[in-house]
Amino acid sequence: MPLLSKKFVGQLSIAKPEFVMARKGLKNNLASLAKASDQPPSTDSAQKPEEPSKPASPKEQAELMALIKDSVLMKSVSIKNASLKIVNVGATASQEPVRVKDFNLLVTNIGLDRDIKTEISTVAQVAEAGIKVSGPIQVNLINRIKMGGNGLEVATFDGKVDLDALNINAMNAFVKSPSQVLNVAFKGQATTNSLNVDQLAFNLHTLSVTSKVAVSDFRTLGTKAEVTVKNDDLVRLGDLLPQHKSLLVNGSLKLDASVDGPLSEFKKVKADVDLATKLTGSDFSTQVKVESLEPMHIQVAANSSRLDLGAILKPFLPPKDAGAASKPAEKGATSPTPQAQPAEAPATEFELSADQKALLAGSDIRLDVSLKEILFDPINIKDFVIKARVQELRALLENFGLNIFDGSMKVTGLVDLGTSPISYENTFALTDIKPEEAMQMFMPEHKDLLKGKMNIGLQAKGRGTTKSNIEKNLNGKGEFQFKDGELHSASVSALAQEEFDKFVGGLSIASTADDIFKQAEKILDNPMLKSIPNAPTFDLGKYKQNYATLSKVNIADKGAVDKGLKDVKGQIEIKDGRIYITSKKPGAAGNFDFNGSVGLDLTLGGKGTLIASDTTKSKMLSQSKYASLLFDASNNLILNMNLGGTVMDPSVSLDLSAMNRAFTTNAKALVEKEVKTAADQFVNGILKGKKDAVLNELKKKQDELKAKAEAEKQKLEAEKQKVLAEKKKAEDAAKKRAEEEAKKKGGDAGKDKLKGFFKK
Repeated sequence: MPLLSKKFVGQLSIAKPEFVMARKGLKNNLASLAKASDQPPSTDSAQKPEEPSKPASPKEQAELMALIKDSVLMKSVSIKNASLKIVNVGATASQEPVRVKDFNLLVTNIGLDRDIKTEISTVAQVAEAGIKVSGPIQVNLINRIKMGGNGLEVATFDGKVDLDALNINAMNAFVKSPSQVLNVAFKGQATTNSLNVDQLAFNLHTLSVTSKVAVSDFRTLGTKAEVTVKNDDLVRLGDLLPQHKSLLVNGSLKLDASVDGPLSEFKKVKADVDLATKLTGSDFSTQVKVESLEPMHIQVAANSSRLDLGAILKPFLPPKDAGAASKPAEKGATSPTPQAQPAEAPATEFELSADQKALLAGSDIRLDVSLKEILFDPINIKDFVIKARVQELRALLENFGLNIFDGSMKVTGLVDLGTSPISYENTFALTDIKPEEAMQMFMPEHKDLLKGKMNIGLQAKGRGTTKSNIEKNLNGKGEFQFKDGELHSASVSALAQEEFDKFVGGLSIASTADDIFKQAEKILDNPMLKSIPNAPTFDLGKYKQNYATLSKVNIADKGAVDKGLKDVKGQIEIKDGRIYITSKKPGAAGNFDFNGSVGLDLTLGGKGTLIASDTTKSKMLSQSKYASLLFDASNNLILNMNLGGTVMDPSVSLDLSAMNRAFTTNAKALVEKEVKTAADQFVNGILKGKKDAVLNELKKKQDELKAKAEAEKQKLEAEKQKVLAEKKKAEDAAKKRAEEEAKKKGGDAGKDKLKGFFKK
């Protein structure tokens, strides 16, 4: 090597380089360049592939290092005042969320068997997603490379990443000032076949995380690593976490984690994690034990008596509707009612790759979680339990249970990850769940819609996770019960009542039976009737007025709360991508039979029937006695309906064709009976009355003539009797005179005879 026969001394310096990374979404210009550089080399036959160089022997390496050591001295390498900025393309947020300026790199005392010093300093400025970082960053590193007879003997390193002077503000939940420690220190050594990081410490204010890493053989990657955290007084971390100060009082944190084994042979790798933390109002502990990574033999256990996730996490979460709240509504503008949207199924099927299936082959993963209480306002979960086991490619859910929404939920089942698509079979049990609490969390705009308690038992099985596969393959059957319930909205039954009222409002007995009214008018238009002076009239308008009361009949009570959910039971069946529900619900309006379905998109379908109660029918009859025209032959009012719309915005269309036909028949029969017959009787009555009057007059005259004749007869008889009486009287008088004269003559004769007798 004649080039190295002389001594070389020099330095390398780069001044003010500038780097710009433009990004749009997840894409950026540097990634595009890297992707282009990854293209396979040209297959041009004229281009001969380079032959791989033969590695130098240990002796050659030693000779080269000796020459460099004695002949080459690079005083320094430096980069001065470099800058880097990241630019968002087409963004509405900060156009330059990340800017690094005054980046300086200085490497001095370069050489073998000497301390090589590396100093990096810069000023960072980051403002994105509620996180602001500004201030200087300093990195210091000292390396020493020691050569031996066979080449590199050992390389030592001792460094520190110093972030102490940074200002950091994350959502006002994590606030660091330059007076608070934040750094990473490390120290160790490496050979050509091993690495030992004897000291690796992360320091954050009063919290210190210490760890060690040792890789004993780069060929097998035999690794031992340990991480330890122990702090029995977290209260001073409240300086960094101002919204967590009260949580950190008497708080503690302990973590012991280790990895041991050759990373080239996962089956020999073992790991342990033991974490325990205690805060005011919260505690959590977990243990992870790894016996093998291939096949995976892992046990995970987690326990907590109380875990206030809301108090821990919410300070780091962005406020809800922050933008909307800050912008005043325009005058006269109306806010649209938020509509609940169904959960979207994934667009692509979840399947394990061949490598993932190979990794799980022979696996035995056990999960045992018991969290007594979890708080995340407004959610309060109690007795959260997961007990599951994955063996080979089958995941057995022995128990997934929790108490939530003032009730309980339990799921058991089996998932087969080896099928394509994956298959599953589960049993669900929901007991005494309060729907208003569930809606408060998932659909707060409808939190007052439904109240009460629900019980659901369901067995389901299916294949796939995409919408199309769920619709095609998910099947299940079960039962549900709703008790002590109230519906604070127009139910399907109530909507049917409103539609019925609209139907009745458009009915007219007079119009339906118009032909019969015309017949009645023709009957009343009788010439003989018109010839009768001062004849009474027949009022058809009065009938029409009475009949018009039917249009006022209504059965819906829009202001009422449907409290008829006291004990509603029914069946559930899942098939063809829809949940089919059959139930019978008694209520004040009547008995409602539901035979409908709900789709994955929350659309409603199917049919329902409302059979009006006696109370409803009495109400109708009190509004109009003609409401009975709407009843069927069994005196029932039955509303058949078709369901549509969505769960949150249902629609109802009534099938009233049969009722309309019955009403037409009944209305015509009524008018025939009440109007036409009455008109007929009225006219006939008037005409018959006139005839009777004439006959009575005639009879009267006949009777008068007869009486007069009789009187004349009696008068003649009387005169006759008088004549006869006078004649008899005269005769009697003549006879009496004759008798008197005869007597007188007889007396004289006797007297003469007696006289004569005595004379003798």
